[in-house]
Parts: sequence; C-alpha cells; structure tokens
Amino acid sequence: MYDIRVTAAGKKEGSNEEVKQCPPAMVGRILQTPQAKEILGDGFVFDGVSIGWATKKLPIEGDTATFGLELPGARPGRTFGCTIGIQYDGPFNCDALTNWVLREQQKGITIEALANYEQDQEVLLCLKFINSLLRKECTERFVSGQGNKSTTFFDKSRDGNTSLALNSTQGVIEAWRGFYQAASARFGQITVNVDTATATFIKPGMNFIDAISRFSGVRQEDLERGFDGNRERILEAARKFSGVGFKVKHLKKGSKGEVSRRGFRLTRLSAEEDTFQIRIWNTDDEGNKTFTLEEISIAEYYSRQYSIKLRYPKLPTVETRKGDKYPLELCFVDDAERWKELLQGAETAEFIKFAAAPAFARRSQIEESLKKIGWHNMKSLEEFGVSVKPQFIELEAKILPSPRVVFGQGTENFGPKNGRWNLRGKRFYKPATLNGYGLLYVPGGHGMRVDERGIDTFTKTCGQQFSSYGVASNPRCSSQWAMANPQGDFERQIHELISKLQTSNGVRPNLLIFILPNAAVEPYCTIKKICDTTFGIASQCMVLEKCFNPKGQLQYLGNIALKVNVKLGGSNAVIEDPFLIKQPTMIMGCDASHPSPSQRRMDTPPPTFTAISASYDRRCAKYSAVTSCQDAGQEIIQDFGAMTQELLKRFQEQAKRDPAAIIYFRDGLSESEFDKVVRYELSELKKVTKAKVSVIVCVKRHHTRFFPLDKGDKNGNIAVGTVVENGHGKDIFMVSHAGLQGTVRPTHYMMLHDENNLTAVDFQRICNNVCYAYGRATVSVSIAPPVYYANLACDRARSHVVHTNQGQSELLQVHDLLKYSMWWQ
Repeated sequence: MYDIRVTAAGKKEGSNEEVKQCPPAMVGRILQTPQAKEILGDGFVFDGVSIGWATKKLPIEGDTATFGLELPGARPGRTFGCTIGIQYDGPFNCDALTNWVLREQQKGITIEALANYEQDQEVLLCLKFINSLLRKECTERFVSGQGNKSTTFFDKSRDGNTSLALNSTQGVIEAWRGFYQAASARFGQITVNVDTATATFIKPGMNFIDAISRFSGVRQEDLERGFDGNRERILEAARKFSGVGFKVKHLKKGSKGEVSRRGFRLTRLSAEEDTFQIRIWNTDDEGNKTFTLEEISIAEYYSRQYSIKLRYPKLPTVETRKGDKYPLELCFVDDAERWKELLQGAETAEFIKFAAAPAFARRSQIEESLKKIGWHNMKSLEEFGVSVKPQFIELEAKILPSPRVVFGQGTENFGPKNGRWNLRGKRFYKPATLNGYGLLYVPGGHGMRVDERGIDTFTKTCGQQFSSYGVASNPRCSSQWAMANPQGDFERQIHELISKLQTSNGVRPNLLIFILPNAAVEPYCTIKKICDTTFGIASQCMVLEKCFNPKGQLQYLGNIALKVNVKLGGSNAVIEDPFLIKQPTMIMGCDASHPSPSQRRMDTPPPTFTAISASYDRRCAKYSAVTSCQDAGQEIIQDFGAMTQELLKRFQEQAKRDPAAIIYFRDGLSESEFDKVVRYELSELKKVTKAKVSVIVCVKRHHTRFFPLDKGDKNGNIAVGTVVENGHGKDIFMVSHAGLQGTVRPTHYMMLHDENNLTAVDFQRICNNVCYAYGRATVSVSIAPPVYYANLACDRARSHVVHTNQGQSELLQVHDLLKYSMWWQ
C-alpha cells in the first residue's frame, strides 16, 4: 500500500510559496498518463484521493521516492510539470474486513459501534481497496458518473435503450441509463451491490446559446440584443451552465481542433463591455522590441485574434477558475456533463417514466449490466487475487401483517391488503368542525372556463362531500365564494373574503379553498405564505380541471377531505400498536432540505431549510411541526434543541403530561454522518426531556433491491410488509408499500440508540405499522410518516421566506392558530 502525493512543479509566480498539492480529480488524470504508468505500472490501483495499491512492491529505493513528470498542458502548446511523491506504507490484506464481518455484524448497530467502526481504519481501508479495484477498469471503459470516486457508470456509445432526450427540456437534457456498483458488508457477507442507475446529462456538443435560448424561451435572434427586458429569464437560464465543462473549437489546436474547459461563473459585464489590456509589440530604431498596452474589449479581441465577429456581444461570457473568458456562443457542452439541477414538473414525470422499470425488467437490466462489467475478464481483479460471483444472493425474509386501520365508522376487521384501502362507507376517526369556509376562484390559463353557477354549485358540493366523511359544519355558518383578480393583491383579496364570511356568520372561518388554473408554483406559494403566516387559516388549493371533471370529481374531493380534516386538527384514522398505546408516546421525524447546486453558486445562496414533526395525541395520529433555516449545506440541525423543546411543550399542552417514550426517526443522512449528527441531536434532545428515547435512522437513497423467487405482484415486486434482516433484527430492509410503477425500493431502518429496550419484533412492527398512519392517503407509505411530514414542511418553509431591504432572508413562522394542525399537507 502506498501514499501518493502529486504537486505542480515550481513556485507560484512572484512568490516563494510552494504550489499546493494537486486536487484529487487532477491526480487521478495524471496517474492515467503513460508517463505515470511507466513508474507505477498498469495494474496500480488508486483510491481517488491519496492511497494506492500494487500487487508487488514498486521498484523504488527505500520506502519513499519522488519522480518529476512533464505532461501536455491544459493550454495548447504548453506543458505541465508535476512531481509524484510515493511513500510505501507496508503490506496490505483484507483479513480485517472478513474478521469484522464475522465478529461485529451479528452484534447490532449502536452509536458507540459506529464510532468504533470509524476508528477501525483497517476495515475502512479494505472496503476502500475493493471499491477502488472494482472501478479501476470501469473508469477506463465507461463514462464515470461522479468523478474518479464514482460508483455509477454509463456507456460511452448511447442508444435508444440507454438514453432519452427529455422533450420537456427542449432536448437540452438527456436521461442516461447505466449501472451502479459498490462493495459493502451486507447480510453477513462481503457483497457487491449492482443496480440500474439513471441520471441526467446535458446533451453533448450543444452550444450554450442554443441551450440558454431553449431554457429561457427567448429566441436566439432576440438574444442578439442582449437582455432587452428579459434579463432575469436569461440570467436564470445562463447560470445553470456556469459550472459546466465545455469545448471551444476556435483555437484550431488539439487532436480534434477542440480544447476542453470548465466554467466557473458568468461575468457581470458583456463581451463588448468587459475589457482587458493586451501588449502591442513594436521594434524601435535600434532594433529592440518594445510594447505598449492597449485596452480592448473581449468582442474586439476575438475579432482581431481569430477573425470572429461575435453575434451576441451584449451577453456575458463564461469565466474559468484561471480567469479565462469565453463568449457563450463559442462554448459547446463537453461529453458526459451531469445535469445537477433539480428537475421540475413535466421534467420529473418524463424522467421517472424512463427510469422506472417493473421488477422483472429491472432484474434483466442488472443481469445485462453484469455482462458489461465482466468481473471474470478484469485483469486487475485477477492480479490481486479477488473474485466476485456474478449471481444474485438468496436471503431469508419474513412478511409482517398489516395493522388494523381504525376509522370512526366503517372500520374493517382485518388490516388492508397490499397496503391499500378506500374510504367507501367510512367516516374519519376524529372529524374536525368547519366554521364556514370560503372559496376563491382564480381564473387564468387557456383551459376550461366555468361560469358563476358552476362555481356556486361546486362550493356547496365541497361541504357536502366533507360532511359525508364526518367533517361537521357549524349550522350557523354558510359558505361563500368570490372571483379573484390573478394580477391583484392576494393578501387584500383573502382579507376581504375572510371579513365577508366573519360578518355574515358571526364567527371567523377556519378554511379557505382556492381553485387554481393549473399546478404552477405561483400563485400557490403566495397563497400559502399569506394563509400560513399572516392570517393563520387553513388553505386548500385545487386544480380547476380536476374539480370539474365529472368522472373523477367525487374521488378527488375524497382525497381533498383527507387533507382538509388534518389541516383543521382532526385525525382521519389511527393504527393499533401495543407499544404506542400502552404509554404516552411521541413519534418524531426530521429532515433538512438543501439548495440546488446552481443556487449554491449564487453570491448569496439560499439557506438550508430544516423541519421537525412530532405527534401530540395518545394515538400518534395528530402531528405538529416547526421549521427553521441555517447556512446552506449543513446537515446538523442547528436549532434542534429549541425546536424539540417547542414540540414537547405542545405535547404537554394537549396530553396534559410529558411523553414517557420518544421514537425519533432521522432521515437524510449518509453513513459517514450517522455518528456525528445523531450523537449531537440525541444530546440536544436529552437536555429538554426525561423521556426514554429510541433513535432510528431511515435511509431511502440506496441501491439495494429485492426480487421474489416466485412471480411476485403484477410488476414482479415482493410483497408489502417484507422484511430482510441485515445481520440482526434491528438493522433491516423493509418494504411497507406497494409500488405504483417500477421496482419498489425498501427503506433501510437502523436502531442506533434504544432506551425503550425494544425487541427486534417491536422494532420491526413499529416501523411497519406507522407507515399505515399517513394522514393524506389511503395507502401505506414507504417510510415513517413523520419523516414525510418533515420533508413537506421543509418544502413549504421555502414559500415562507421574505427578503429584507438589506438583501437578507427571513423565515416567517407559522401563525399560532395553525400550530396544532398539519398545515403543510
């Protein structure tokens, strides 16, 4: 095993300071050059950071050696000098990993065990070595999904089966299907997890101007005039490409007349405004060369140097980290550039349609990937004496029964089948009461039109349908509707409708319904911010087409009734679980929502939003939530102590006592964050409560999939309630939901701390049962509902932000009138 250090040759210009070590991505590229392979050999394995392995000791004197290399530079005609430092760290084997699997995996995972695992560097090194070895040849044969430490790979030559241009992005973004590969210690053995991987890439070779035009909706001929009233639209589209790798072709150098660069940011000035100095060389009377400095714009420079008259000189340029600036029209997207922004609306739907595959199809895709990987043909595996069996492993599983879902009326004697039930003949467990409600119709769009009579009828139909599920209406209160001005002041219009209802009924209404022309972000976010924070009134937005579709109207209103009831403080149904009802129990869940990559590159990036949801009733069916915001990218919830203290206060106010037990579900963590984050949050929680706390980490972002030995359901999926133990009963993979499409993804639950002394049976039953208590659906869900609630509350918090005159962001808190309702639903 070797320690590898690569530094650039020489010193920084005008300084005696040595140049710092080359970044890992650059080191990986350097070690792939023929000059480096002459030193290290073809079979040398690099971990992507600083560690390497060889099958035998390298031919160097002693334990350290330094080699200087002269490589082709990034700029045409230049060279790059670097120094490779090698230090021998001794022999290496994987005994530590095999011993750990045999010894530790049966014990159970705790915070203390995680800490010990992190301290066992030999085990970590073994896994790092195996993963580095597995990706060595894959990196050379396939497109790497995430740099030189990637676990996802894609074919270099794509076809209709492995890629799809997303029409919703005007063909700018493509979905690529590849494979995921990673070694880990799972199910009591060392396994290689292989799965289908789907990711979004920018179409290779696309010109930046073409892409920006398609994203912004501004025609290319209009871009010639610069921003011209479309500044925000154009800048928003252009910023998406500020960190993208691109090729330039005007230099006429390189193997294909192309040179690759990577953008860093957009310039503030346009190509015709941005100037720099160039040297104008002359020869004096004595034959000596002299020069004068001339100020010249980027547009003029390209005209003189390359005879290129820019078509879009009024637009900004792309600047690299080295300070080079390139006009957008001369930049072409490089090969295999990942699209790192979040997909929206139709983009997401189109991507999911391509990515989702029934279980039997996904299994076939995995088998095809195994053939492409070809472990048996990998020379590097053979040289290191490593072999992998390319077969699926067979595991024992159990199927947990579904809990009984209890309604106020119409409860069935047995639990739901396949994680589904319906509202036919049922009334909510604890229906809320309506003190009158108002409906605001927001016209717009080019879809259907509804007359006043139709709106009046629908307003009354809403109340009738809500009543059929038990939601009572105050007999002294009536409903009213109004037509909104889409371009007007929504706060004033909402206030007028509330005042009108209060004057008519003598009591303040507790629900407003909004009919919107479509599911667009606005005016939805504006309406939610006003109702949630200013007036403290429950709000329910509906889409016009669904409201007046005669075929699906009643079912649609039934789904709406589920949401309305919990927003008014009611509970739709409860589950029967012996642990939850034998003592006052609070179930908590939390999540953190981070800004997108392009938002993080902004001068003032938006914050990370955090939310914690917690039950406050005896049956763990009613939830409250608090939100906060913090510096972008931080996973630890900084205000965790204050937020949980507020939720405990609400529990005490409603239950008239403190909880005796708390079950805390934590989502959104990678394995490397388990110890640090959970340890901090547990300590903060213990400062504000004397309850016995159990901490359960739940992970959905993984590539473990299970396939039944028999046919499974209609998509080939395993049964709802399936549990597979990962070495012991408190580290499990569970499928608690039926897949609507594609292959179901199990949730990985791990008990990291348990003061309630739950048995493995209790742990598994609780994780399964709570998934049947999701307030807004008649299906079981894939992860514990408090985690879902926290995620939804994070998303809603984004619309509660206001921007001050000083350029700062402030998160408005939800009105006190809503604190005991599920306002985020």
